[in-house]
Amino acid sequence: MFFIGFMLLLGVSFSTAINLKFISGYRQLGNVLSSLACLSSMFMSALGLMLINDGVMKSITPVLSDWRILPVLTVEFTSFYFAKKNFEFNSNSITTIKCAMLSSIVIVPVLSLVLTPLMGFQSTLLVGYDSMWEFGVCMTVLMSFIGLYFFDKRSGTVKSWFYLVASPLSLSLSMFFSTKLMQTHGGFSVMLLVSTSNCVLFFLIAILSGELVKIKNTPPKVYAVVVGTGIALVPLNVYAATMIAVEFITLLKRLSQIVVGVVLDGIIHRRYTLSLKDTLLVISLFIMALIFYNIKQV
Repeated sequence: MFFIGFMLLLGVSFSTAINLKFISGYRQLGNVLSSLACLSSMFMSALGLMLINDGVMKSITPVLSDWRILPVLTVEFTSFYFAKKNFEFNSNSITTIKCAMLSSIVIVPVLSLVLTPLMGFQSTLLVGYDSMWEFGVCMTVLMSFIGLYFFDKRSGTVKSWFYLVASPLSLSLSMFFSTKLMQTHGGFSVMLLVSTSNCVLFFLIAILSGELVKIKNTPPKVYAVVVGTGIALVPLNVYAATMIAVEFITLLKRLSQIVVGVVLDGIIHRRYTLSLKDTLLVISLFIMALIFYNIKQV
């Protein structure tokens, strides 16, 4: 399951990277394209429910009656908003942004340790730490990885510390709540509600910002790519969530993003951007995660 989950998350990272590349390339239509991506995910989620369950409404009713869907819908949207603002304000310090985002491999386990019992997620996939000492050692190892990975990389000036901190924190909350709720109620029903909510919100913002009048000047290829990646993200995310605890999903997603970044740099810019030190660190962390998964996931 570990390797299958990693391959699914590689697909998630690749689809997300392509999706965001096209959306960021047409910033004048950012909210329209974001709404379109969510719309395609919404239809894919509904199709998934129709294929595996008795009906859409019957599947989403238990989720709608679960109050925990409210924080999921909130943090899913705010995490996307903060991510865009973080890049907007701190784009001259990409290394710092990447370091902050990678910190989620530490933030999510801490959130999971604290919030899982408080939110009643004990029946989901868990990591069985034997003691707080063991948990502390694991977090120290992960923080050391982040430090070793970024200590030799140059960084620009941070213009907004608020968005630099808010972005990985909201993303970590989103990762925790959405994964746990998918493991509780089923991924397609949760994805349907999340994508519907985000689709409506982004569309309203697009109307208020006057983006709709700019649609006709956009190449059809852009819409095709945004729709295609939005569709692909649904089954990839859903099935990864059924196999791996949220702590491992976060770790493997960050590792897969590093791998995808290197591959895309090689394809687009014809350059290899991962040093020998970074390569060894990524491989070591992957092996450590594999071992820990086999002995600790419950």
